[in-house]
Amino acid sequence: MTLCALAALLLALSPAASSPAALQDDRQADAKADRKRDELIEDLKVIIPRMPEGDRRADLYFQLAELWWEKARYAGLQEVRDHDDAVAKWADKREGEEPKLDTSRSDGYRREAIGLYQEVLDRYPAYERRDEVLFVAGHNLYESGNRDRGIAYYSALIAQYPKSRFVPDAWVQTGEHFFATNDLPRAREAFEKAASFHLPKLYAFALYKLAWCDYNAGAYGAAIAKFKEVIAYSEGEARGDRVQLRQEALKDIVLAYAHVDAIDGAVAYLAEKAGADSVEAIQRLAVTYFDDGKFEQAIRVYRILQARAPGHAKAPAWQQKILLAYDKLNRRDQVVTEMNRLVGEYGPQSGWAKANTAEKGALAEARDLAEASLRELVQDYHQEAIKTKSAATYRLARDIYRQYLDTFPQSESTASMRFYYAEILYALEEWDAAAMEYGKVVEADPKGSQAQRAAYNAILALEKAVAIAKGKLKKRELADAAKVEERKDKGHVDRGAGKLRLETVTRDVQPEPIPENEQKLIAACDRYLRLASGAKDEIVIRYKAAFVFYERRHFVDAAKRFGEIILRWPTDSWSQKAAELSLDILNTRQEWQALSDLAQRFLQDSQLCPPGSKFQLETARVAEGARFKYAMQLYEEKKASRSPRASSSCANTAARIRPSSS
Repeated sequence: MTLCALAALLLALSPAASSPAALQDDRQADAKADRKRDELIEDLKVIIPRMPEGDRRADLYFQLAELWWEKARYAGLQEVRDHDDAVAKWADKREGEEPKLDTSRSDGYRREAIGLYQEVLDRYPAYERRDEVLFVAGHNLYESGNRDRGIAYYSALIAQYPKSRFVPDAWVQTGEHFFATNDLPRAREAFEKAASFHLPKLYAFALYKLAWCDYNAGAYGAAIAKFKEVIAYSEGEARGDRVQLRQEALKDIVLAYAHVDAIDGAVAYLAEKAGADSVEAIQRLAVTYFDDGKFEQAIRVYRILQARAPGHAKAPAWQQKILLAYDKLNRRDQVVTEMNRLVGEYGPQSGWAKANTAEKGALAEARDLAEASLRELVQDYHQEAIKTKSAATYRLARDIYRQYLDTFPQSESTASMRFYYAEILYALEEWDAAAMEYGKVVEADPKGSQAQRAAYNAILALEKAVAIAKGKLKKRELADAAKVEERKDKGHVDRGAGKLRLETVTRDVQPEPIPENEQKLIAACDRYLRLASGAKDEIVIRYKAAFVFYERRHFVDAAKRFGEIILRWPTDSWSQKAAELSLDILNTRQEWQALSDLAQRFLQDSQLCPPGSKFQLETARVAEGARFKYAMQLYEEKKASRSPRASSSCANTAARIRPSSS
């Protein structure tokens, strides 16, 4: 192969690192290039010994070293691929040891390259490209992990060839090394040396790294000045690297500004230099303050953003951050205010939402943001309230739950959020409100995991409300400092209704209006029974609903409910209570014949009235008394008709059934 052909082949192979073919993960193309590389290596091995000593022979050695290095890079990729394939096969059965990465081939090629680099440096001290060899060898060694040796090559280049075109890059690479190891003095020295050359391609980058040296050293004012210089130097540039560097400097200057008390100056500078991206740049400052725990400053910058761009798509997110910042500052009064602003000014019906009607994504994001913020915030406060037992914290959580449910009635979390809201209302002894929310939980999803518990708790809450209305329980006003025991056992439905004393009333007694909270108690009992048919306390709850009707003299409804209890559970003690009240209803209404008949039916049911039991004896007494009163009723009716024969007949009947004095 001629030198011209060799040069052409080298030219074809050299841009592989940046050509489209090399950027594709195309194994066939890579393999083809590697075969060409092997041909070239073999050709050079033949050509080099024929070349006389001198720079041209050194050139070929240098080119051969580069080819070995490229071959090592390709081999390294193959080794990784082979290892991935082997691990994938091993993972199917996991038999034997997990395959390990074998880099012996690529390591061998690297040794060939490094040996040739060193040979050029040792054998050709006057080689005109010796500085380039030092730089390339240093770069390749450093990138392959041999960093100390790579830095040594850079140092040799700088010392031996101070005027070399590679020296500024060597200083940059040296500075990067010491910056990564946090050796700021030596990093600063290296970047200052690089900047001193004022090369357009390196100057702004060296300044940028010097700004970072100042930042890491805590010299924030100096860092800001250097970032500004980078931004100014890169203004008007069209080159991609300059534009990117300017953008990076605009981002990073925010970090330095966040450490100095210069919010107004920072905002003014960012607004001027960031142009169309000024809102994003100022927002970055606010985020930095927030992430650093400087919540007062974060709030101030977010307020500036709201004033500058009230209709911006990110405005709801700014308000959310303000809300969270006040939460972090433990400013709970302000938390509620900012929560209301988040919902009122950025909710579905807000002016912001109407102005952003076309921005469906922004509207959805705002809704999700507000929903998640309220949900997470109230969950945090609820957990804190449980721990501290503070009534004030419970009230704050209560208000946020209410706001959440009013704003997001159809969210996926509504059911659980409403249940916890009801739990807090119960803990705060807001019985009517708690019962209503428990009821909504059941109505929303009768088959839900919390429905049965909510239905039962609604009965407990309404029992408390009814007891307060009747004057049997005192309504407590909990002070903010009061301790609240939310997790205290709520107990069971009151079983004392059957112990109430029966009152003697006249036949003409009229039904009383059933108060609203007692109507709700009846409805809550019925709702629970629909959900929990067969529950162990079913009779107690049925009896409770029936007894409300009985107490309010709605005897027909009461009798129906008592009758159902008696028929379904004749052996239960609650059935005897129901039977007693059923008899009392007829007694109250002076329905003597019906009372006699009903008592007789009870006596015939041995499960309800076991022979010799107290209930059986009492029921027998009632039956006998009812028959006597029925006879007297007939007597009085006949007497009223003034029939002597009828009066005599009735009197004789009454005498026969009059109960004994015993």
